[in-house]
Amino acid sequence: MKKILVFAVAALVAGAAFAATYTDNSGNAAYSDGWQDADNGGSGFQAWDITTTGTAGAFIGSSVQGGIDLGVSSFALYANSGAGANVDAVRLFATDLGDLTAFSITLGMNWDSGISGQFKGFEVFDGTQVVFGLNMSDSATISYYGLSSGTWSSNYGTTPFTVAFAYDDAANTMTVTGTEREFGNPVTQINLSSVTADPTGIKLYSNEMSTDTGDNRQLYFDDLSVTYETAPVPEPATMSLLGLGALAMVLRRKMSK
Repeated sequence: MKKILVFAVAALVAGAAFAATYTDNSGNAAYSDGWQDADNGGSGFQAWDITTTGTAGAFIGSSVQGGIDLGVSSFALYANSGAGANVDAVRLFATDLGDLTAFSITLGMNWDSGISGQFKGFEVFDGTQVVFGLNMSDSATISYYGLSSGTWSSNYGTTPFTVAFAYDDAANTMTVTGTEREFGNPVTQINLSSVTADPTGIKLYSNEMSTDTGDNRQLYFDDLSVTYETAPVPEPATMSLLGLGALAMVLRRKMSK
């Protein structure tokens, strides 16, 4: 009986779920010649889809020029003042690595847009709607929107800040955590319910920033991380071995009677 239990435990271990985390950052080799549409520096994501209109674009550079320090380099978006200037950098999550459970990113936002009604930000979407996003327009406030709305950060600041979410597809919930950009203090956890579809990707965007302050209005970001969970099925050879072992124990017990 004890041996049969051992086989059962082995079966449970063989079918246990495990998580794997994948990262990407501006220093990866894929961006050694700059950051262009269709680049992909991380195996946990699909390639970047970058679209621009007007005087706008995406690049790898030092965030220090924008008054923020994200390290040696960072991803950056610019959209100069002028009708229709806009840049969107969209990236889908991988579809063959298991169930998405977590994501995080570091953002740098210094000055506001300087133009009424214009903005920059970041969002997570599920293909049909925005699940969670952050937006900074022409004031110091960074707001969050999507399935819930409110204020993420109220004051100006140059501290890089993190945004992270943990997703439970079985419960249809997502928890969002991170830090604010004035002092880097933790923000109050945001709990999202009724997340009825899996998040499929992210978008970073910038729209018509005033150019009167150099690069201080540009959006900077780096250090993307995504986690997937898989529950592998035991290999056929393992299942056969377990079955034969169990059969042998049954026969042995019958013969001993």
